[in-house]
Amino acid sequence: MKPRYMLLTFAYAALLLYLMSAPDPLGKEIEQPGADIPGHLLAFGGMAAVLAFSLYRSNAQINPHVLFGISAVSAFIYGVALEFMQLYLPYRSFEYKDIVVDGLGALLGCYLFMRHAYRGQRAGEPGPP
Repeated sequence: MKPRYMLLTFAYAALLLYLMSAPDPLGKEIEQPGADIPGHLLAFGGMAAVLAFSLYRSNAQINPHVLFGISAVSAFIYGVALEFMQLYLPYRSFEYKDIVVDGLGALLGCYLFMRHAYRGQRAGEPGPP
């Protein structure tokens, strides 16, 4: 991965680490059940899209299926790791539901990136640099 894209990926990952480990990162607590679902979808969809973008721009000849798999799985694993980290934080809570939503967000983010990056091409063809 090219250094500038690696920096982008690490910066986004650091932002997620902060948001998922700070006691109240946005300044207000959400009390409604399920209210955090859109945030998890957006956060890990963004992580997967940033990973896919970084890999795509670093190597446009990468197979689209490999790009999708690496990006989605990496974002999901990062989400699982952050959720388990919350087990050890007294002011955060671990929820299996969040792991599922993180995975769905990763798949959605990859899907949307791939639709944009490979629009007008046949399956399996490499994209433009």
